[in-house]
Amino acid sequence: MNQWYSDIYGISSSCNLIINGQLNRIDPNSNFGMIGVGQINCIDGVNNQIHNGTNNQITAQCSAVFNGKCNIINNPLADNSIVVNGLCNCILGSNSAIVNGSNNFIENANFNTIIGGQENVIRDIANNSSIGIGLRNEIGGGGTVISNSSLILSGQDNTVNSTDSVVGGGMLNTIFPGANQSYIGNGENNQVRLDAQFNSIGGGASNTINDFTMASTILGGNQNCICNVLSFVGGGNLNQIIDDSSLGNAILGGQNNQMFNRLGESMIAGGENNRISSTVNTIDNWINFIYGGEDNIIDGGTCNTILGGRNNTINGNFNAILGGSDNVINGFNHVGMFGHNVIAVRNEAFHANNYLISNMPPIGGLPGLLWTDITTNEVNIS
Repeated sequence: MNQWYSDIYGISSSCNLIINGQLNRIDPNSNFGMIGVGQINCIDGVNNQIHNGTNNQITAQCSAVFNGKCNIINNPLADNSIVVNGLCNCILGSNSAIVNGSNNFIENANFNTIIGGQENVIRDIANNSSIGIGLRNEIGGGGTVISNSSLILSGQDNTVNSTDSVVGGGMLNTIFPGANQSYIGNGENNQVRLDAQFNSIGGGASNTINDFTMASTILGGNQNCICNVLSFVGGGNLNQIIDDSSLGNAILGGQNNQMFNRLGESMIAGGENNRISSTVNTIDNWINFIYGGEDNIIDGGTCNTILGGRNNTINGNFNAILGGSDNVINGFNHVGMFGHNVIAVRNEAFHANNYLISNMPPIGGLPGLLWTDITTNEVNIS
């Protein structure tokens, strides 16, 4: 038998309606309530509606359940919330909605939405936030840190504990408390850590933007790390920009490349085990480039370049190693180098193992012009 109460029975409630169903109930102190059909549904409050379903319950104001089973809107101070369908979904906040799914939960927070999925949670310190679909995703689990206006589109076990932040999908991705206006697109086990604001991770696995880092990006790859302002890792594996006193650096790809110790506006394009760093704590380690190769090092200085090769080293300013292996420029400036096991010995000179100059003019000409004597094969200068 259905039960409803109105002032015709001397109860203070009025204008309630149960259209059909079985064992549905509108509480005596409720006003303007309506239950359409279904069974064992219950309303307690003002201006609430349950249209269908089983074991749905509203204890709130101006709220509605449209279908489903064991859905609950339960907070006498809450209002304007809605559950459209699903199983065992629960809302404790105002102006919130759960559209579908099961065991989804919006705590005592306002203006939140869960579209579907299972066991997704929006905590009571997160307002104006949404979870699309997925499994066990959570917004606002960061203790007392506010997590307003954030979004998880899909995925599993993703967490956002900051404001104005987004996780697009994937699994086990986390944006930590205070990492406001940050983004993780997809992937697995990626992290934007504590108070690291305005950062993004596109995808990949186990990539990290470390504590207090700002305005940096990891596009993808595996186990890449940034602890550096205004920096970028494109992809690859185990690449690191790890000094928080540096800014504006980039590793485009490769494996196990590193940048650290007061660097600025420098780049490793690719390769393996390449490093740009400084053993001297100075602010002059700027605009250095390693374009590829293996085990190449720029260890301090400004405007240095290694184009490729293996085991080449520069320490100085305005130097370039064009390629080769085991070449060293240590403490010299304005040096160019190419070859194998070449060691710089002076400033402002090009160093190589051998020089071969062909097609030189056979006679002298303008002052400073190199020419060759075809009878003796001697090189002369005009």
